[in-house]
Amino acid sequence: MIRLNRGAVVEQEKNLNPEANRFPRQALFILGNEAAERYSYYGMKGILALYITNVLLMSKDKATQIIHIFSFVNYFMPVLGAYVSDRWWGRYKTILWISLFYCLGHATLALSDAFDSIDAKTLCLYAGLALIAFGSGGIKPCVSAFMGDQFKPEQRHLLPRAYAAFYWSINLGSTAAFLTIPYVRKEWSYSWAFGIPGIAMAVATFVFWLGTRYYVMVPPARETKAAGFFRVFFHAWRHRHERRPGESFWAPALNRFKPEEVDAAASVGPILKVFALAPVFWALFDQTFSTWVLQGEQMRPAYIGSAELTPASITDPQRLLDHLRNPTNQVGQWIWQRLPQEERESLEQTDARSTRDVRDQLADALNPLILGGSLYNPDIFDTNRLSAEVLLALRYADDPQRVPRLNRLLLEESFPDAIAKAYRIGPEEMLSANPILVMILVPVMSLGIYPLLGRLATPLRRMSCGMFLAAVSFLIVAWIQQRIDDGQVLSIWWQLLPYTVLTIGEVLFSTTGLEFAFREAAPSMKSIIMGFWTLTVAVGNLFVMVVTALAGAVLGHGGSNHEVAVTPQMFLFYAGLTFVVAIAFSVVATFYKYRDPQAALGR
Repeated sequence: MIRLNRGAVVEQEKNLNPEANRFPRQALFILGNEAAERYSYYGMKGILALYITNVLLMSKDKATQIIHIFSFVNYFMPVLGAYVSDRWWGRYKTILWISLFYCLGHATLALSDAFDSIDAKTLCLYAGLALIAFGSGGIKPCVSAFMGDQFKPEQRHLLPRAYAAFYWSINLGSTAAFLTIPYVRKEWSYSWAFGIPGIAMAVATFVFWLGTRYYVMVPPARETKAAGFFRVFFHAWRHRHERRPGESFWAPALNRFKPEEVDAAASVGPILKVFALAPVFWALFDQTFSTWVLQGEQMRPAYIGSAELTPASITDPQRLLDHLRNPTNQVGQWIWQRLPQEERESLEQTDARSTRDVRDQLADALNPLILGGSLYNPDIFDTNRLSAEVLLALRYADDPQRVPRLNRLLLEESFPDAIAKAYRIGPEEMLSANPILVMILVPVMSLGIYPLLGRLATPLRRMSCGMFLAAVSFLIVAWIQQRIDDGQVLSIWWQLLPYTVLTIGEVLFSTTGLEFAFREAAPSMKSIIMGFWTLTVAVGNLFVMVVTALAGAVLGHGGSNHEVAVTPQMFLFYAGLTFVVAIAFSVVATFYKYRDPQAALGR
């Protein structure tokens, strides 16, 4: 008699049932929805830092605080979204209805360009970000879980492929956004740059709705009469005084709930102890959208193709004047007409003057217009390009280290027709390095490095290594910032080094953290544990906002002119803190007892 082991029986069943090997068609709608939704989210978020500083004329510290409070709300909302989904609406309705608020938020941001007033634009910014945070955060814990719902028990072997495709759709959407939306912003306007992500979100919602008739819809816990985590937790908390010596925190809940319901809720506890140290990683990682972009704005952009500045540079003010007076140059003419008549006449008499005299006179003529805000026209500029910082550098352009930055800010941005056309890699485009590297590194790590390391590569050990690498990336960023502050003109390509180190850290920490949470949580707790995972991101962003505000108040002696967010000292602070937390995380990893025995073996 031939004996078949369990694996052989399962394989035989899969061969006899063609349906078991067929990828559910409805999963394709979810993948399309996720790619478009991530395009909309990252396309909007990637251009926020420079919009806040260049258009709304806020400080770098203020921009950092706004971006991180937005991220805090965005990642806090999944807890509410998971609760609503598991308790009342179910995943399908939660995703569909909350997506409508998401679309409305994008529309609000896109309409901000219709207003000339900076106050009105700022109001649109806050309202739009609030709606987007509610929408994006509300659906976040539901979409990946809804993907898993579409697979029958006999199709569970297809789940790794499904989640790999899901993760790729996220990174493809974000990569496309980082490479296209900054280009739209420069070539057209912020209205289009915010509007196109809104259109993408509307398409995402429509694609999701198209699959309605095919979806498997798991009813919420209220309808299945199963207890949710919060009900069990709060009952155990309220009756904690009833515990006998030696009983666990969850014991009082057994008086009301079934043992399997209490066990499911109890499975969340040890995971939350691990999650308590995770916010520090996210405090560093999410600064790629704030302080790293603001640092990159101080660096020289790179070009794909041949692009050189024309001879009209700041070192030759006569040619700059020719740009201003050129009747075919809309921007130059608009600026020229706003100079007082006597200033124009004086500037035109340049033949007998030295280069320094012309430059200083031009700076003196433009200075009151810039400080008074009259050199801002939303019909022509999408940012206030001629900032006071540029003007100050204009006066001291004899310093050769300043000239490339002056050329970039004053000529490339204000007079784009004077620059050869090529694809520009600036700080916003550099954000694409992260998802591109993720798509390369995930299969390399999963298929090559982790199996090679065996039981040394347990989930929590991987996460510890990820934290250490995040700290190293901020040491590199601090070194780059110190060189910039010393007056060196660095290429944006230098940022590729910290991006690479941080992305390796992300693959080790973030993707492993999701896997760890999903494997360690009870089946009925997967949505809520994903909500708690995103809550760690929220706390990390809140930490950055608070630290930036406190450091600015202390170092600036309560003033508003001393910016601290983009300084070597702040980057070193975050690096040092993360090293300490990474050591603590390593200790936790050593003593953690896994529910899943395969995880303990690094499989």
